[in-house]
This record gives sequence, structure tokens and C-alpha cells, in this order.
Amino acid sequence: HRHDFLLDREPGGSDHATRPVRLERFVVAESPQMEGAAIALQEQRFAPNLKTVVTAEEFGAASEGDIGEFLKFLPGVTMGYTGGDARQVSLGGLDHNYTPVTFAGFGMTNGNQGATNRGVALEYMSLNNVARVEIINSPTPESPGGALAGSVNFVPRTAFERVHPLYTLSAYVTMRDDARDFHRSPGPRENPSRKVLPGFEFSAVVPVSRGFGFTLSGAASTSFSDWDALVNTWRGGNAVTNGAAFPDTTPDRPYLSSYLFRDGFILRRRASGSLTLDWRLGPADRLAFSVTSSAYATNYDMRGLTFALAAVAPGFSTATVRSTPGQGSLSVSTDVRDRNSLTWMPTLVYRHDGPVWRGEAGLGYSHSRDSIQSGDRGWFSNVTAGRSGLTLAFNEVTRERPGRITATDNATGRAVDPFAIDSYVVRTATFAVPRNTDTKRSAYGNAQRAFSWLGRPVLIKAGFDVQQAIRDDTRSFSPSNVVFDFVGSDGRTSTAPAGGDDSAAPFHYAALAVRPSPFGFPAIPIVSNALVWSDYRANPGHFRSDDNTTYRAAVAASKRAQETVSAAYLRGDLSFLDQRLRLVGGVRLEETSVRAEGPLSDPTRNYQYRPDGTVILGPTGRPLTVVPATNALDVSRLTYLSRGSHVSKEYLRWFPSLNAAFNLRPNLIA
Repeated sequence: HRHDFLLDREPGGSDHATRPVRLERFVVAESPQMEGAAIALQEQRFAPNLKTVVTAEEFGAASEGDIGEFLKFLPGVTMGYTGGDARQVSLGGLDHNYTPVTFAGFGMTNGNQGATNRGVALEYMSLNNVARVEIINSPTPESPGGALAGSVNFVPRTAFERVHPLYTLSAYVTMRDDARDFHRSPGPRENPSRKVLPGFEFSAVVPVSRGFGFTLSGAASTSFSDWDALVNTWRGGNAVTNGAAFPDTTPDRPYLSSYLFRDGFILRRRASGSLTLDWRLGPADRLAFSVTSSAYATNYDMRGLTFALAAVAPGFSTATVRSTPGQGSLSVSTDVRDRNSLTWMPTLVYRHDGPVWRGEAGLGYSHSRDSIQSGDRGWFSNVTAGRSGLTLAFNEVTRERPGRITATDNATGRAVDPFAIDSYVVRTATFAVPRNTDTKRSAYGNAQRAFSWLGRPVLIKAGFDVQQAIRDDTRSFSPSNVVFDFVGSDGRTSTAPAGGDDSAAPFHYAALAVRPSPFGFPAIPIVSNALVWSDYRANPGHFRSDDNTTYRAAVAASKRAQETVSAAYLRGDLSFLDQRLRLVGGVRLEETSVRAEGPLSDPTRNYQYRPDGTVILGPTGRPLTVVPATNALDVSRLTYLSRGSHVSKEYLRWFPSLNAAFNLRPNLIA
């Protein structure tokens, strides 16, 4: 907006005409949100490439401070959801593993990946610890080579962006639209609990003096949500037919062969804190130290009931289908896990902003640890119960659910109630304690100088960047994933409760039996994972596991990958047409070194050899073995080794880039 001011002498005599002109008090004020928006706007306007810069207050408060719920509003950003959390961020439609995510330019970590990839999950990151978000869409020589479609950078708070201290505090409650009651209700576990839960955030931006300032922020929240789901298996639609067990049909006449519905809960707890210390070492030198820590924990409970037809009788239709006699089964699965993730990240940055030279250097470290507890907390992570040998029929089928389900025992001809706990036997019990760690070390430095060449402003910038990432899955060093068959006191499994001691009735989860299931069904006949665990502790003979399967599963899951990316770059900026046209180009040289470890399978380690190294063959012409094949566990220990396979890879790449920007108008850049 334009404002014209006319400065004139005060009316009156000559005495007034000789006095100095004095302007009355004139105040220009701006809200903190507008200050942040102005900084973001200027960074975006004068950026050397195409990028979006948004202040953290742009869209108001985000639920639970979830930064993923903030990112989803930005152009070109796609968020991937897991368990209701906005976790994976991707640009340009690419997989999130190819979208680098940084904090103040340093690589971020997350242990909740369970794979040796580059992905970063964001559910533990708090928007309260961030000043601005940068979405970098086009590359410059500073951009990492792995940013195939761009990258995301979170800018931390700094005390020198304000003249006066700013303190904020907010408190709130979160609730789901289907759980708005303040009283206690059943779930997610034994004791009734409240579903409307509190949270708070605070921040302090304090410029103590011209030479020192600090920021402090923190947030904590707890939230509850249901996790209901259904899965329909339509033969001729999303599942194939084979002309035998599943008769062929056409896409306009599919039939339902399996129906699963789940009744689940998730309880999330988030906590984060951030501290930055800023020093002015001189007129052109600044030093900034920051440390950020985040904790994320979930109580995960999921119960599912599956109606499955292993073979379909003739005479089916889209609305009605029946299994062949004895080819129907019921299965109830109960998952109960606690997941805990902890991340902490210190960084140190030095900046020089002189009249001739400008430069920056930084060191960063990030470490995340993720683990899932079950047996160590007094329950199995998964328990299944089932019933087979049934004849099942789906009637009045809609796209959401069968309107009516009937189950008949094929041996006795008696009706079976799928929602009665005494219709089931306990089948398997599993406990898992997976642990993952993710570590990143970062160092960078750059220097730039501006000068004039043939009357045109020119800027030359050179720098280096080193990033080392280590993903480590340590599940092989503990009995982390053991599957037991429930055999009871008679030492054998059962398919039906009659005549056996494997009935699920003694383990009924009575505390949740009063909770109706979704989609109009009665309560799922839930088995208590804690009661089954107590039976395992008191009567280990009721459970039987395959030690060889357990060993091989642990070895297969144990992996480690270390990637070191070393880069050097050179950038040049050149302006034309009174600086309306700006060209930014250069090249980045990047060397990547990968070292990985995983399972080694080598059957020849079990062969018998002569002193000269040749294999000893038996009468049938096959190699003689050290350990007989009947001893499966010892064979696996000899031939299937944890982290026995080592792989290395190195490659060098050049990344040239060129950006051109033209100021069409003061508020429009092409």
C-alpha cells in the first residue's frame, strides 16, 4: 500500500517558521505471525531456485503438533498414512525413500522403518519446534543427488529473528468424532479409560541481549482413536479364480470368498523439546547450537474375525455364496503391542556474513531408537484362535458386509455361533521384541563471494557436504520373534473345542466383551493375550515352537547398512537486465560408498571335504554332509549365518544444474 505524507511548517508567525520540523509519534506494528510470514516470503522470493517457504503458523494449530498434517497442505506434497499418522512425505509422486528430509540442513533419522532404506518417518516430529518449512522443488549444486524430485527442510527457531521476547502457551483436548464422551468407556485394554485426552505446547523466543539469545519449546499430547477396518475378498474382482475350488466367473458377477472385519484401538503419546542457543561473536559472525529430542509411543490393539471359504459350492451369486461341506473356517486374531521411539539431535552451526565473504559451516548428529514390547511386558504380541471343518454361507451380501452369516459343523451338523468364545480353540501365540536404530552424522561448509564482472553482479560459491547414515536392525541377537503352537496338556493341537483341552474359553477377554463391534456385528470373541502369556509362564509345556523356524526368522531379519555420501560443489550466479534476470548454475560431484551386512546362506558349509579341498561324494553322487539333514536346527546354524553376507558398493556421479528466474513484476517471478 502507498501512503503520501506532506511535511509543512506549523501555521503562525515567523517564530514558528524558524523551528525544526518535528514528526509526531508514528508506530508501525506487525503481529508475530506476520513477521514469520514476511521472513518466509522474502526467503522464497530471493531463493536461487524454485521452492516454497511457509512459516509454521501459516495454517494455525495442527492436531497434536503433527508436522505431517501441516505438510499435506503444501503444493506438490503427498503424505503417506500408517495407522492414522501422516508419516511419509513424498514430492513429485515418488516414493518417500527418495525424498530427503533435513532439519537445519542436517539429515534426520527415524528407527521406525524396519528396512535398510533412506526413508524418514515424521510421526515423532513436532511442528512446535520449527520456525519455517522449506519445500525445495528444483536442484542447485547444494542439493543432494538423492533428491530426485526435491527435498524438505525444517528451519529451527532462532532468537535473533526477534527484537523482543515472545512467549506462547496453549492447552487443548483431542477427541474423535465417534468418541466424544468424557466418562470412561471400555478399551483399549482391561481397564476402562477416557477417550478425550489433553495436550499442551509452549515456546519462548528470548533475545537476552544483542549478542546472545535462546529459544525453548516443548509439547506433549495423548490421543485415542478407533481403528476399525474391513477386507472383502471378491473372486472375479480383487482375487483370482481357478476353476476348481473357486469357480470361474466374470467381473460383473463376482462372489465373496472371505470376509474380515477388525475392531482396533490406538493410543498415541507424543513428547518433544527443543533448545537453541545463539551467540553473536562479532559484527559478522554468529554461532548457533541446538538440541532437539522427541519421544513417540503407541499402544496398539487390534482384533479381527475372518470368515473364510476354502472352496465354493456351485450356485453362487454376488448376493449369496456357500462353501463346499467342511471347507469353511473361522479365525480370530488379537494383536497387542507397545511401540516406543526416541530421537535426539544436536547441531552446531557457525555463520560469517561479512561485506566481502560469506560462509557457513556445521556439524550435526541424529540418533533414533525404536522398539516394540510384548512378552517383556506380560503378554503375547499376537494370539490366534480358530475353528475349521465348517460349512459357511454368506447371504444378503453388500459391498460392506454379508447381511447374514451361517456356520455349521460339518461333522455333527450342529450350528456354530461365530461370536461365542467356546466355539474356538487357541492355535498360535507369538511374541516379538524388534529393535531398530538409525544414526546420521553430517558435516558441511561453504564460502561465497560477490563481485562485478563486466558491470554485472556475479556470485561464486563453493562448498562440501558429508553425510553418513547407518541403519541397524538387531533382532537376531535375542529371541525376538517366536511363534508357538498351543498344544495344551495333551500335547496336540485341535481344530474344534470338542474332545480337546485347547478351548479358548478360559482365556476370554471379558473386559472387552461388552463392547459391540463395528459394522453392526456383535462383539468379537476376543482371546486375552495376557491370560495366554500367564499360562505360558505357568505351563510352558502347553506351547510348542519350531526352534529352526525361529532361528531362521531372526537371521533373515538382521541387517545393517552404512551409506556415506561425500560431495563437493561449485555454484555461480549471474544477473542481467538490471538484475531482473538471474541465472544460477553449477555442478555437484558426489561419491557414494555403501557397506551392508545381511544373512548368508551357504549349503556348502555342511559338505565334507578332503584335505585338498574337493567335496566327498556319497554312493548316490551327492555330497556327504557334516550334520545330517534330520537335524534341521544344527544345519541352519552351520549354513545360515547372521550378517554373514557382506556387500560393498561405490560410485561417483556428477550433477549439473541450471536455474533461471525472471522478475516479471514485483510480485510475480517466472
